[in-house]
Amino acid sequence: MTNASKFAVELELKEQQLYRALIEMTQVSSVRNVLSMMIDDEQAIIARMAKLCQTDTDGACIVSDELNMPQHTLFDDIRPEEEIRSLHDSLSTYRLILRMVEGVERIYETTADRINNPQVKKAFADIIAIKRSRLDEMEDVFQFANAPNEYLEWGEFSNQTGTIFHQFGRDIG
Repeated sequence: MTNASKFAVELELKEQQLYRALIEMTQVSSVRNVLSMMIDDEQAIIARMAKLCQTDTDGACIVSDELNMPQHTLFDDIRPEEEIRSLHDSLSTYRLILRMVEGVERIYETTADRINNPQVKKAFADIIAIKRSRLDEMEDVFQFANAPNEYLEWGEFSNQTGTIFHQFGRDIG
């Protein structure tokens, strides 16, 4: 048995440990930088989740037997030694991070669905809001970093072959 705050801290620590394991396995500086930023961000989230129990009188501190970590989580499916092969730049790292943050949010949501106590359910709604905000931030960062790959103007501007617009089937010149 645990409370919502401790449940959240435990889950966030697992996520942080995975980032640390990936850092230890790579020498790619952009991957290491992104993962280091994520570790720092996770530490801030862990502190925020731990503080829920100190500031919330509505349910984050209520001990409930409904709050057990699921038998199988995304951390069982993500193997650092396999994932590291696909992390070759910051974009691939952001893709993995998005997958993980979405997975953690799903764990919170499925756990909240199992809870009957309205106060604990409200505490989980607050936790999910924190995680959803984090997911929105990560999606924005990914879209910003990926923008040059998605926009025609950038592809035309950054054409390195010397033949302007050649890559888009518009040979001009």
